[in-house]
Amino acid sequence: MNMRNRRDDEARRAVAAAMRPERYDEALLNEMLRASRAAYRAHEARLPLRGWEFVLRQAGYIRKCWWLLQGAVLALLWLILRGGGSADYLRRCVGVLAPAFGMLALPELWKNRNCGALEVECAARFALRQVYAARLMLFGMVDLVWLSLFFTAASLGARVELEELIFQFLVPLNVTDCICFATLRARRFGSEGAALLLCGIWIAAWVLVVLDCGLYAAISTPAWCALLAVTALWMLRCAAALCKNCGENWEARPLWN
Repeated sequence: MNMRNRRDDEARRAVAAAMRPERYDEALLNEMLRASRAAYRAHEARLPLRGWEFVLRQAGYIRKCWWLLQGAVLALLWLILRGGGSADYLRRCVGVLAPAFGMLALPELWKNRNCGALEVECAARFALRQVYAARLMLFGMVDLVWLSLFFTAASLGARVELEELIFQFLVPLNVTDCICFATLRARRFGSEGAALLLCGIWIAAWVLVVLDCGLYAAISTPAWCALLAVTALWMLRCAAALCKNCGENWEARPLWN
């Protein structure tokens, strides 16, 4: 029995010794990593990927159902406007459906975090900020097309005053986008649920404002223009900050960029 125990102890020590990491030269390891990165960059430089090609590939990763749902929201709003109704009713519908139009981009913007792909994308050739910039640009292009068609159809088919519709639609939409971008940047409370909650509070506040006839009548056209300009600049600033600082607010760190 003692002989067997000694053999077992020797076997355990042999296995532990075999599994013990050997010493390595840290300087040589760093040099090998530097040479590997240089070889990778040199190989990728032979087949450069143009900017439009990168954006086109990103478009293939976006689920088109969200763009179709955005179009469906605008179609529903157009039907409501065409059916007519009281001014308060129309303002309420626009105030609710305009933020919903922007909130449909949430699943695609949060896809990295939900799928746990941040570390993978940070280790890729293209930086995470480039991925977000491409997604935001694609959604902006598609939304521009949808909104152009909607405003044209609403002004011609629904006979709604275009100026008022633009103010009532774009102001809550811009603020909703700002809330989504700011929530996505946050290290704490940066979840889809938090974004939806804040957007819901904003929708309720906006509907209360536009339903206050006295307050609504007191807002002049220059004030509406200033409010639209401020919210648009704020949205652009939030989007730029999201692309710039997206890799710094999370645990993942870019390796190649």
